Amino acid sequence: DSILTVSSFLEGQYGLSDVCLSVPTLINKDGVDKILTVPISEDEQKQLIKSGNALKEVIKSIEI
Repeated sequence: DSILTVSSFLEGQYGLSDVCLSVPTLINKDGVDKILTVPISEDEQKQLIKSGNALKEVIKSIEI
């Protein structure tokens, strides 16, 4: 098993859902085992949520 920073689908981690961001993730032979939540400051949390929400808006704007 390895801990790698990879794009992972968030489901509540860091206050974000329904978006993929690069976060520390435990990877095993079958793929993603667990998304790790590391301590971050309140300012970092706000910036991460801002980035995640901006990414969601870009995805919504793409007509696929």
